[in-house]
Amino acid sequence: LYEEQGRLDEAEKRYEEALVSMRTNIGAEHPLTLEFEFALGRVSMKQGEFGKAESVFSVVSEKQSTVLGPGDELTLSTLYELARARAALGDRVAAIDALQEAIEGGFEFEGGPDGLRADPYLGVLSGDPEFEALIAGL
Repeated sequence: LYEEQGRLDEAEKRYEEALVSMRTNIGAEHPLTLEFEFALGRVSMKQGEFGKAESVFSVVSEKQSTVLGPGDELTLSTLYELARARAALGDRVAAIDALQEAIEGGFEFEGGPDGLRADPYLGVLSGDPEFEALIAGL
């Protein structure tokens, strides 16, 4: 609710509080815990805290791949968000690597290649030959 209202600091605080409890009570690898970690990363992106978001998405994508499977929708969404965070940080190679993993896993992008080029974070990769080759088949 706080996130939808744009109250990102409050949303971040609530997610962090919930995660402490969830890790203790249901475990760090529980699918619900992983969903909340994903949500925390998403809030960090909205706050412009790209380093924090990248760290969260990197860790949670590995856990999700193990727990939920590499082709799970949430795992693939996290890889996409990881690519966006890395692009925002200026790490072109790592962004393309995460995006490639998401695409190879079957993640479906709304808007296809044009949607990716229009993404406020991935758009910086537009025109990059490796990025263009990766998204050409979508």
